[in-house]
Amino acid sequence: MATLGDIARARSMTVVAQETGLGRESLYKSLSADGNPEFATVLKVVRALGLRLSAETAVWPTLACLMAALLTGAACTRHDPAVKWRYDGPGAPEHWASLSEEYGTCADGQMAGM
Repeated sequence: MATLGDIARARSMTVVAQETGLGRESLYKSLSADGNPEFATVLKVVRALGLRLSAETAVWPTLACLMAALLTGAACTRHDPAVKWRYDGPGAPEHWASLSEEYGTCADGQMAGM
């Protein structure tokens, strides 16, 4: 959170406080190295700074491939964390089967978009 606080201070904590509707002093405290802000606070600050949070699987395949594995009986094991499962670009659903040999069950596209 300290890094988010650094960015907020660089932008102006007063401006961030006005844009989030949160108190300036509480933002300083929440976004300090010792801060423990609520997730709602983090989201408000991220939006006010014009940033976006994203998440991706680190160890397990997407739900679509898990469902395909369940329906076909194929093995569903851990994949290489370097493989990036996404919903756009080279990691998009139409490419899931090519991301790892283990996930050939995604090739038919029936489970994509779940």
